[in-house]
Amino acid sequence: MSATTHLALPLIAPAQAQKHVTHNEAIGLLDALTHLSVLDRDLSAPPSSPADGDRYIVAAAPSGAWTGAAGAVAWFDVNAWRILQPQTGWIAWIADESLALCWSGLDWTPLASVNPVSLMGVNATADATNRLAVSSAGSLFNHAGAGHQLKINKASAADTASLLFQTGFAGRSEIGAMGDDHLRFKTQGADAIWREALIIDRNTAMAALPATPFGENLLINGDFAINQRGFAGGALAAGDYGCDRWKAGAGGATLSISGDVATLSAGSILQIVEGGRGPWRTVTLSVEDLSGGAIAMTVNGATQTVTPGAGRKGAAFDLSSLPAASHCAVALAPASGAVSFKRVKLEYGAFPSAWSPRHRADELRLCQRYHQRCAGGVPMVAPAAAQASGYGSLPVVMRATPSPVMSAAATIAMPGVGSASVTGANLSAFSMLDASIFTITFASGSPATAAGQAGFLHGATLQFSAEL
Repeated sequence: MSATTHLALPLIAPAQAQKHVTHNEAIGLLDALTHLSVLDRDLSAPPSSPADGDRYIVAAAPSGAWTGAAGAVAWFDVNAWRILQPQTGWIAWIADESLALCWSGLDWTPLASVNPVSLMGVNATADATNRLAVSSAGSLFNHAGAGHQLKINKASAADTASLLFQTGFAGRSEIGAMGDDHLRFKTQGADAIWREALIIDRNTAMAALPATPFGENLLINGDFAINQRGFAGGALAAGDYGCDRWKAGAGGATLSISGDVATLSAGSILQIVEGGRGPWRTVTLSVEDLSGGAIAMTVNGATQTVTPGAGRKGAAFDLSSLPAASHCAVALAPASGAVSFKRVKLEYGAFPSAWSPRHRADELRLCQRYHQRCAGGVPMVAPAAAQASGYGSLPVVMRATPSPVMSAAATIAMPGVGSASVTGANLSAFSMLDASIFTITFASGSPATAAGQAGFLHGATLQFSAEL
């Protein structure tokens, strides 16, 4: 055996003369191969002015003194190139690339790479979910001479790209695009329920505060609390009103109210929202604590189906093409079977905000602009025998000249003369003297025997309607 197995270092033979030559050769090879560092691996021809001891990995298609040495280590030793054939497992440092390579037996391949690397842990253990894990008092992302951006990219709009803030590895707050491309701010309370605090629409930059009373309700009597007609619940024929401002749709409706919960068993209910308050734009129709099934929400003829769930659930509708002066019909109908819900709200913006009730007296006045009743006595004077005319005032100015309806038979009483029963059939004239004063005339049925006799109308309710 004349050389070592792995590095092919020459061995001194027994009784060899000039043993120092063999020894020096072996030392030179050790110096060349131990902690192997080459200057370059991209040259296929020797450099013109190498320094003694320079080493290179020979590139493909070599020429000159390197001919036939592709992949080998070329070592410039005592003004001559020596070719060293690598063995499997040799490691070389490529100085001009700051890269470590390993000879596989066929090729030089990177010993290890951090671009890409599948996992990285800094004082922590990374895993398949958290491929980068850092346990530190802080993390610094510094500029490289100008600005700096931290990017979080997701595959599709339905995915999540967010910053999640935790305490004890339990989520407490989240900021980002979760489930769509709008910017959302969410928090989780002690009840482990996530609630959205802020949503910013990516298309309009309009902000919504779902948990904060914010948007004005364009609907009137959204909680069905005002009930001037005394609707007891049950079936409503098409066009008939139940609670104030809400009437049955074309197919009628079956509606019941229990506390603040409305149950719509069949048909549809609708409200006409008066126009003229400014340009129409995107609105959101929503209900609270929808249960029993999905509900069909229709705004200006467009319908969307909303699935049941706790909290406020709704859908957005674009009304930008609706003329500002036009009224807007809003309807609710069960998609299948009875549905229960609370607090209907229509507001500007693409997202629902929290329910914000108006004072009950203010809500009543808004309702009375469209419908109100006069239950007290109306002073009457006879313009002629068997006739009676009276004047009355309405507490709220109505949106237009109303139509009067008597709830039942009434009595005209004239002291010293007598009394008589009248119905709507006896009503011959009605007019508004101004925005709130009305005059009403009965052409027959009055107990009056002569003009000028006075009395009052009582025993029935006069209802005035100026509904849209």
